[in-house]
Parts: sequence; structure tokens; C-alpha cells
Amino acid sequence: SLNLGLRWDYEPAPAERYNRMVRTFAFDQPHPLSQQIQGLSLKGGLVYANDGNKRFFPADRNNFQPRIGAAFKLNDRSVVRGGYALYFLGADERGETYGYGRSTPLVA
Repeated sequence: SLNLGLRWDYEPAPAERYNRMVRTFAFDQPHPLSQQIQGLSLKGGLVYANDGNKRFFPADRNNFQPRIGAAFKLNDRSVVRGGYALYFLGADERGETYGYGRSTPLVA
């Protein structure tokens, strides 16, 4: 026997209504402390979700995953089975840190 299939996954991105969700870290922005302390030129700041983009990441709508399976009866006691499929992991399952995995020099 032969089985064919197609799975589609839609991953909507989390959104935040009140612009409090941190989306990423910007290494080129001036640090908030550098404005308060004269002579301090730190770089790096948080990028929040805002009216222009309230989503944590773009929604993923193209996760089409083909499936195929086959079974062949050799005799009354033996069957050979095989299958193939594509799978997608969602953004939350991949273990990503969304920008916080970058190494930076030590500033003391």
C-alpha cells in the first residue's frame, strides 16, 4: 500500500498590546546610561514591539510538509514498511535567544 499526505502548519507570532515586549537587542543604539553619565559612551539597547511591529517575529505561513509511506507484504508473517516526512519546529521549540547569543567584549 502507498500513503501520501501533506501537512500545513501556521505559526502565528506572539503580539503585545501595550508595547512592553522586548523583540531584540540593538548593538548600535546608545545605551540609556550613556545619556545620564557624561563621558560614558556605551552601546546597546532593547528594541520593543511597537505600533509599527507588535509581533515578536514575522508570522510563518509557508510550512508545507509532505508525507509518504509505503508497506509491502513479503509473506503472511513479514511486512516491510517505510516512510518519509518533513517536519518544522516552531520558533519557541528551536531554543533561539533572538539576539542574546552574541558575544560582546568585557567592559569593566
